Amino acid sequence: MKRMFDTNFWGVVYGSRAAVKHFRQRGSRGALINVGSFLGDRAAPVLTSVSVAGLGVAIWLFTASSALSY
Repeated sequence: MKRMFDTNFWGVVYGSRAAVKHFRQRGSRGALINVGSFLGDRAAPVLTSVSVAGLGVAIWLFTASSALSY
């Protein structure tokens, strides 16, 4: 479960941060597009870590995009 969460959540977080850093170093704007599972906002008994990671990614991206727009 931990490995799946680490990949599904932290992979998106670290990848997004690296992309934003790259955009800033180039001095240009860019588009960051992340695709997630539709299970992120649904409870699935056997896929708990997928659901939690998906919802976590959605919330993190929402707050990150808000912070980057300032």
